[in-house]
Amino acid sequence: MDIIYDPSKQSQNEPKMAAGGSQVVNTVDPNFNLTQTLKFDLGFDFRALGVDWTVEGIFTKNLNDIMYTNPLLQKTGKTVGQDFPSLSYDTRPRYTKIPDAGKVGYIYNLTNTNQGYAYNVMVSANKHFNFGLDINASYTFTQSKSVFNGTSSVAQSNFNYNYHHSDVNDPELSWSAYNIPHQVKVAANYHKTYGRDHWTTTVGAVYIGTSGAAYSMYYNGDLNNDGSNGNDLMFIPTEAQLDAAIFTPGTGSNAKYTAEVQRANMKQWLGNTDFLKDHRGEYFDRYAANMPFENHVDVHIGQKFSFKVGRQTHGIELVADIINFTNMLNPKWGRSYGMGINSYYNPVTVDAKTGNLQFLHEGDYDMFSYADYYSRWKLQLGVRYTF
Repeated sequence: MDIIYDPSKQSQNEPKMAAGGSQVVNTVDPNFNLTQTLKFDLGFDFRALGVDWTVEGIFTKNLNDIMYTNPLLQKTGKTVGQDFPSLSYDTRPRYTKIPDAGKVGYIYNLTNTNQGYAYNVMVSANKHFNFGLDINASYTFTQSKSVFNGTSSVAQSNFNYNYHHSDVNDPELSWSAYNIPHQVKVAANYHKTYGRDHWTTTVGAVYIGTSGAAYSMYYNGDLNNDGSNGNDLMFIPTEAQLDAAIFTPGTGSNAKYTAEVQRANMKQWLGNTDFLKDHRGEYFDRYAANMPFENHVDVHIGQKFSFKVGRQTHGIELVADIINFTNMLNPKWGRSYGMGINSYYNPVTVDAKTGNLQFLHEGDYDMFSYADYYSRWKLQLGVRYTF
């Protein structure tokens, strides 16, 4: 390409640099503000029953959070259920591009929303025993809601993978990707000094029990025709709604999944799966459920020898830390099911042209698989020298 580099003749480059195909344009609302939040924090420390207590509550409200829209999309005036009678229960709108979109395929506009909040309440207790034992226990309850989670680095994927079941340009307020409702921590440490204060043995254990990562469940397919195959939250049908649904038979290696086999398997799966069985006839709200509760125990053992050099005390300590100790005892214990945020599943495929469904799984299908690497127990050995 023969490019003109003279700054005064740049207009001559325009016909040479015209882009072809469907274009993606990113824009920023002229009134866009960087994110702002309002936070309130109230805590109390007190002693009761020989125990040191802390009670703390934190409330955070979004004043300006990020949100992305696609101005090229307009509603057709019909819902999914109106376009596909077999999905008559689905009231989400369908979309098409505006008539004068031209060669512009997508526009992603960065703007703001003031929706979203989070709060958590924490209670902790500390107890010291004179014979060398210290115990700390705490419980934290958290609720977090948002419109956009901003889990991606670019505008296109932030828009395309923001799960919703309403207006694509005005998504509903729902649970946050970071919503971990329950967390329990218990730590116990025992110190014993003996041998004329030369030897100190330390044994400790920490238990952490926490709700699993929040997850969403969406259709594999562009049900609302907004141009994204991965953002339409699944509707959890009732038995009658499944009877009215049309299933596309599997082919090839999935030929055993006939329409009736899929219908029966999906009924069994929905009827036996936690959360789903209690929310039949509803949309699966964004990050509405959490993966299985996780339990982890870490163990610490230390042996220290102290000695004096002149007037200064020195110490050599051998330490051993067993991370995820219970997994060492039983490989089925201490399993981790997620990385903490942004988990998702799409077990049901939908045909965007017909509304037909596919469920190519057995009736006892289990979505959850544990993270093998992060579930393994680990041993750390170390030497510490103090002076």
